[in-house]
Amino acid sequence: MKHILSAIAFLAISGVCTAQSSTADSTKTTDTSASKVRQFFKRNVKSDSAFMIMLPAALGEGYSWQLIDSSFSDYVAFVNADSKNQVKSQAGGSGIQVYHLKAIKAGTTTIRFIYGQSLQKPFPKDAPRRIYKIVIS
Repeated sequence: MKHILSAIAFLAISGVCTAQSSTADSTKTTDTSASKVRQFFKRNVKSDSAFMIMLPAALGEGYSWQLIDSSFSDYVAFVNADSKNQVKSQAGGSGIQVYHLKAIKAGTTTIRFIYGQSLQKPFPKDAPRRIYKIVIS
C-alpha cells in the first residue's frame, strides 16, 4: 500500500526542473510507448551557468534518483546533490532531490536518471527514468 501511495504521490508531483534560463526553455515531451517509465525533458542553459534539476522522491521510504552514467561530463559538471523534505517532520515522507550542475561549454548532452531503492540492484527494467537533453549556448 505504501508503494502505491508513493507512486501516486510521485506522479502527482512530477519533476520540476529549474535553471538560470527562462521557463520558456523547459519543454516536456513524453515517449508514448513508455510514458509511465521514461520521461523526456529539454533544457536550454547558457555556458558557464549553474542550474538545478529537481526530482520528486519518496526519500523516507528509501527511494531516490541516481545518475545512470557520467557521459555528460564533457559539457556539464556535477557540483553536488542534496534533498529537501516536502513536509517537515514527517517520517517516511516524500521529498525533492536537487542536483546542482554547471554548464561548462557550448554543445548538447544528455543527463539520465533512474529511480528506485539504492539497495535494489540492478534496478528493475521498468524503473522510472528521467532523461534531460541539455542544450548549452
